[in-house]
Amino acid sequence: MTQIPQVALIGAGYRGNAYGDIALKNPHLMKFTAVCDIRPDAVAAFASKHGIAPENCFSDSITMLNALKNVDAVVVANLDKDHEAVAVAALDRKFNVLLEKPMASTVEACQRMAEAADRNQRFLMICHVLRYTPFFAKIKELIENRTFGTVQSIRASENIGYYHHSHSYVRGNFRRLEDGSPLILAKCSHDMDILHWLTDETPLRISSFGSLKQFTPENAPQGAAERCLDGCLVEMTCPYSARRIYLGEHTGWPVSMISVDTSLEARTQAIRNGPYGRCVYHSDNTVVDRQIVGIEFTNNITASFEVHAFNKRTERHIHIGGSEGELTGCFEDGCLAIKFFDDRPDITIQIETLAGDHMGGDLRLMEDFATALRAPYGHEIRTAAQKSVTSHLMALTAEQARVSRQVIEL
Repeated sequence: MTQIPQVALIGAGYRGNAYGDIALKNPHLMKFTAVCDIRPDAVAAFASKHGIAPENCFSDSITMLNALKNVDAVVVANLDKDHEAVAVAALDRKFNVLLEKPMASTVEACQRMAEAADRNQRFLMICHVLRYTPFFAKIKELIENRTFGTVQSIRASENIGYYHHSHSYVRGNFRRLEDGSPLILAKCSHDMDILHWLTDETPLRISSFGSLKQFTPENAPQGAAERCLDGCLVEMTCPYSARRIYLGEHTGWPVSMISVDTSLEARTQAIRNGPYGRCVYHSDNTVVDRQIVGIEFTNNITASFEVHAFNKRTERHIHIGGSEGELTGCFEDGCLAIKFFDDRPDITIQIETLAGDHMGGDLRLMEDFATALRAPYGHEIRTAAQKSVTSHLMALTAEQARVSRQVIEL
């Protein structure tokens, strides 16, 4: 393929628009020529930005896939529960697919998707964007070069942030286990994938602990209303106030998620009538608000991972113990430090960060996607579905271990 790849989008939410914006800023990579979403206003907004003709705008994904012509690939960024059906349908119609994480909520579904890619001789690329970030790519390079010896253990953490967790996992689309995926998969499939990628080992045993502790009716302050704007007596001092989070001057994420129209009037109506205006203590959320996972890999490497809601800043941290030294780093700061056990001087590495989400990972992902579209059989995809099944197995096993309070053997 020599021309610019033509791409269709299914799911014009925040992540779909993030990938679309990269294409607009980098028109040499690809062009979005069709869009599908169940929300007419989301379709209209995306089509307007990308100059998509009305006949290429859809509300039903299967109708769209049957109608597509002269399209090289489909980006699937709809709700998690619909990933398998849409991705397999696209692959069976001989489209290459870029799929937002997580793949699906069962290992069997993930395997079926990978098999559909093999069966149709098309690629299914998963949006594990952390593999593409300069930060984690540098850590991978340091490990492979044995800069601080051989890896013995990894400690990693993801601090979701109080406002992010309340938006996505208390009020938002990912709040209920019954309707989607557990937190360790929906939010932390990136982190499970990175642990697997960095160790390059097979997970053997997994344990996990965690629960929904804070965001329950029992913890509601006295005077808290069902909705933030319904005369709540503590709303003005509550850090989770919908007014505080959604009705300020900022209209980017997460504010942009509650309404396609980001005017103050539209946002006010959204929190008066929609899920994002509910009190965080009176929602119908069921996912955990903190969780710890322990993993034993082959080659006697151990790893621990912690995720929780109770931080002001959204950030990831990592510590890797090596046989000759230790590495520590903060993803958002783009800084790595290596301390050696012998007389070698310590090393500080400042990682170059790129513009865009995930410290440049989204851009690098889309560049690799474009390269794969131009040479689908001569390019090794870093996040092919066949490589992602293991990390999904890790996350789902961790949830099984949490619920059963057992150590699970894989």
